[in-house]
Amino acid sequence: MSFLENIAGIERRLRGFVGVLPSSVAVRVFSAGRTSFAKRFAVDVPDTGYVPPADLGVTAWGLRFQLPLWNAAGMFKKGEGYDVVSRQGAGAYVAGTTTSRARAGNTRSGIQWPAIPYPHSHAGSNWMGLPNDGHAVVAKRLSALNRVAGCPVGASVSAEPGLDDAQAIPELIEGMKVYDGSGVDYLELNESCPNVPGHHGRSVLDADLLRRLDAIAVQFLAHRSRKLPVAAKFSTDVALDQIPELVQVLLERGFDGIILGNTSTRYAEHRSEIDP
Repeated sequence: MSFLENIAGIERRLRGFVGVLPSSVAVRVFSAGRTSFAKRFAVDVPDTGYVPPADLGVTAWGLRFQLPLWNAAGMFKKGEGYDVVSRQGAGAYVAGTTTSRARAGNTRSGIQWPAIPYPHSHAGSNWMGLPNDGHAVVAKRLSALNRVAGCPVGASVSAEPGLDDAQAIPELIEGMKVYDGSGVDYLELNESCPNVPGHHGRSVLDADLLRRLDAIAVQFLAHRSRKLPVAAKFSTDVALDQIPELVQVLLERGFDGIILGNTSTRYAEHRSEIDP
């Protein structure tokens, strides 16, 4: 086992002690440790690669995925880590969500990117706030990757939080065009981050969302230089009865898929399920 794998194993065994510490101490210690670990993990390329059995692969959007499983967009905030996951046998790779401008992310009580696991479950909480280097920087980084067959490269994009639509939407579309030119294999429109203003929970079909989708359909989807698939990602908190209408809205505008879901903020509902 590698050094990082051993560290991960030790951390897993120590999680039971999280509940003993004062919450502020636990969050401070884990957040710092998580950030340090993530930086090292992104460059911890396995010496020996793994190629999944061929019958586990799937084809979608004209792309071959060697496995129907890959990383979540929140893992690699700077567009790093492709060599790691491709060597591990992942079916694809997606970079962390980017915005039109570099973002430092959230800090609270002196804790940068607060995060904490719950010791008696596989759940956890985080409040990252979309830290990233911006569309253009990460697109350039992804364009230089040495691709592995069966492990396509995806990019995740979001409108700049806090900006008026008149400014945020053109910047978002320009970022999508930059990614198109960088040669990524698919795009994910992230409409589901609950830790920044302007993103959605249970009720998503509002005028703001439709305005963004309409603009993307007219200004980007209709003029793609190639058949670059674009899916839209929504929160797990979306009401189930909204999903058929949401799918129809995306289909009518030429989107290629829907991704469900992302972080939940329905804390009261989930608390008893996570740890009574």
